[in-house]
Amino acid sequence: MKCGACCETRSGVFAFENELLEIEQYIGNRVNVEHCENIRLLTGESTRVCTIASGKCPFYDVDTRQCAIHRVKPIICRVFFCTLVGKKGSRVYVKVRGPQGAPLYVEWTSDIATLRKKVRSFSLRLAARSSF
Repeated sequence: MKCGACCETRSGVFAFENELLEIEQYIGNRVNVEHCENIRLLTGESTRVCTIASGKCPFYDVDTRQCAIHRVKPIICRVFFCTLVGKKGSRVYVKVRGPQGAPLYVEWTSDIATLRKKVRSFSLRLAARSSF
């Protein structure tokens, strides 16, 4: 199902530098990067993760509900699984992968979105600090 809820409500696109290069080659243009942070991977290697545009993903077409860079989209977009399962008034319910791939049904609220942004931001800052 092409719901696009994640593409429309997440705070931009997180991409590794090699993914940015691949996107730039695919679209034939430079990607406007807002912020990049150095992180240390579990393998011990160091890399950078970058944020592209805050708010709606700049590569998501709301009208067609499709990703304009589907063939080269970042790994986070490929592994994140979210399916819109229902709406009731202003409430939106999504199915996401839980532990061991079991589906969880979650009410998507702006509070959850805000908390996830804060956790993601904190995780990136923590990873950047530990890489030095």
